[in-house]
Amino acid sequence: MRIVRRGHALEGQELAVLGRRKRAGQLHLLLILPCESRSLIPASWTDLHLRTGARSHVRAEPLE
Repeated sequence: MRIVRRGHALEGQELAVLGRRKRAGQLHLLLILPCESRSLIPASWTDLHLRTGARSHVRAEPLE
């Protein structure tokens, strides 16, 4: 996924997705950062909606 949130330190960078989950009713993606750590990032901060066509069709799955 590419970070598209303006002003974010990783804006424009392509990151690997390790998983996804819903938190407080909002979809978050577990992304692998350039330093190889992991971070939960709101899906709305990524280009997920451009890749899937519509956010409402993306189902959250539990992280393992």
